[in-house]
Amino acid sequence: MTLSPMECMTLTAIFQHADRFGFRSDTEDLAKLREYASTELWKKAHRDLVAEGRITTGTRFTVLKPGVYKEEHLRIIQEALIDGSSSLDIVYRPRDAGAAEQCWYRLKPLALSYQDSNIYLTALVHQEQWPEGQKPLADAPRGKYSSNGPGKTCALMLHRMLDVKTCWENIPELVAHDLRSVEVQKDLMTIHSDGPIDIELRLSVNLHNRLSENPLAEGQVITPSTEGWMLKCQVDDTQGLRLFLLSNAGDIQVVAPRHLRDHVRGVLRQALEIYDSKL
Repeated sequence: MTLSPMECMTLTAIFQHADRFGFRSDTEDLAKLREYASTELWKKAHRDLVAEGRITTGTRFTVLKPGVYKEEHLRIIQEALIDGSSSLDIVYRPRDAGAAEQCWYRLKPLALSYQDSNIYLTALVHQEQWPEGQKPLADAPRGKYSSNGPGKTCALMLHRMLDVKTCWENIPELVAHDLRSVEVQKDLMTIHSDGPIDIELRLSVNLHNRLSENPLAEGQVITPSTEGWMLKCQVDDTQGLRLFLLSNAGDIQVVAPRHLRDHVRGVLRQALEIYDSKL
């Protein structure tokens, strides 16, 4: 296989972007391919585009450093996913699980998600064991990144896994199980709606310029108004949407829906209380 200089430029950018979001351990295994792309560019271009930083990727947002995990754990999980019949025994540090500092799961691995600098395993829990007297009550809310109980799916953080081993037991997957469903995705990210909601925003000139070029959603409509610009669209009510609205609170006013408007107002009031308090 050979790559053109243009393809090498694209591949170089992909590797750089992967580094930034926690894929470094993976991309190091592909060092030969990365070096090939860099070398081909060096041979075909009149200057060293990579060394001189003429191909870069970036983000305006602060990217947290990835959680530290054992690469061996990732390899075992990847092998189990490829095999399809293997299950896993995992010793885990759960979040928001009372006094329990660790627990044990036997589960069926279903999917890997590389998200926000961390790696998450979506899995079907077959069995779980907790320290004596620390098992969550049947009606107790579980942590977002811990087991939802036997027979249910969950999302586990790779860097919270203390031990990962392959198990002989073949755990069947749920029939007609859709990993892209809202129910499953809610374990990976905070989703406040079961589907897209109708949203209406009042924009400043600055945000009008930005969202005209980088739409908030497909099918958005922006119209002029006496106080700026009005944007209407359908979008999922997610943590990402709410963080976007709050980070641009000086340039966006949520007009509808009411619950989202109240949420933004409440967070801003809380922030003002914090900043109005004495240091």
